[in-house]
Amino acid sequence: MNSAERAVMVWWKPFSSSPQPGVQQPVELRQESPVPPPTPSPPPSPPPVSATPFRSSPEIFSHPPPPPATLTPTSFLSSISPTIPLVSLSLGLASGLYTGASRAGLVFMAENAHRRPETVQGWYFYNKTKNYKVLLSGIKAGISTGVRLGGWTGLWVLADAGALEAREQWLSSTSSAWMAYAHQNGMLGWLGHWTDGMVAGQAVAVLASAAYRLPTMRLLAIGTLAGGTTGALQDLRDYLIRKKEAQDGVSQPRSHLVGSAT
Repeated sequence: MNSAERAVMVWWKPFSSSPQPGVQQPVELRQESPVPPPTPSPPPSPPPVSATPFRSSPEIFSHPPPPPATLTPTSFLSSISPTIPLVSLSLGLASGLYTGASRAGLVFMAENAHRRPETVQGWYFYNKTKNYKVLLSGIKAGISTGVRLGGWTGLWVLADAGALEAREQWLSSTSSAWMAYAHQNGMLGWLGHWTDGMVAGQAVAVLASAAYRLPTMRLLAIGTLAGGTTGALQDLRDYLIRKKEAQDGVSQPRSHLVGSAT
């Protein structure tokens, strides 16, 4: 045995029981035992069911009436029909155009009465200037009258819609004992569009009296009569529609737009 083999035998002795200096011992690998999973806890038991029979109480099933729907600017404006303001605007435009043109023609003839033309060319320019002034004055007067009439009519329609919303809000409230009694006995069925029209007419009459400095009582009488008549026509229309639907036996959807002429 040579020196190289002896050195190898001294260095590698895997089966030696006693450690020797300078000799590397084999490392023993150990496998750890797996940890068992935790035992799941049992689900909670349901609460015991009482054998007492269920009793309905008025505190559970009696609810107060729902509050009225909240009024928003969008819903308020969507309930207004532009039919009456547009018709008033058209009538005011036509009336102002005719009145303004007629007045402008008379004014032009009065201003030029002392210098009437004597030649054909003079009459041509005379009529040309007259027609120009008549047309221009008629357009200005028509626009002014149409805007004013349409504005006042639109203001009445807005007031009528506001009165209608206020009446519905007031009728839907049952907070007081008198209101509950009135609803139960049908004491408020006589209220309708005619009351809304009267209130709107009176409001517009007061504003017009303050704006144009006109007699207040006279305008109040005219506004009350005109507004009440318009509202009564709306009530008559609704009554005829309900009567026709009752005869036909078919409920047809209809528009509830405020201020509609149909």
